[in-house]
Amino acid sequence: MAVVAGRAYLHGADLLLNAKEFALLRFLVQNEGKIFSKEALDEAVWNLPVLHDARVIKSHLYRVCARLQGSGYNIETVCGEGYRFGPAESKQNNVRAKV
Repeated sequence: MAVVAGRAYLHGADLLLNAKEFALLRFLVQNEGKIFSKEALDEAVWNLPVLHDARVIKSHLYRVCARLQGSGYNIETVCGEGYRFGPAESKQNNVRAKV
């Protein structure tokens, strides 16, 4: 995966992310392996303490996750804690499933 001028590429193909999806992916990649709650992602990506509708973050995560297929990376849901970006092969005990 490569990042060039506000765009993310996978195997040379543009992932076609909108601005918020790109910001979300960039934040998670820069913090690979760390777990973030929806509230922490709201603050980091949207610059809001709490997003009005929690489904918005879930929807963005789902779209980014779909575009990561085949990359060897994914965004995992860590039960009761939040979300983590990392290698797809990495499974830890408290991971429930991909977003």
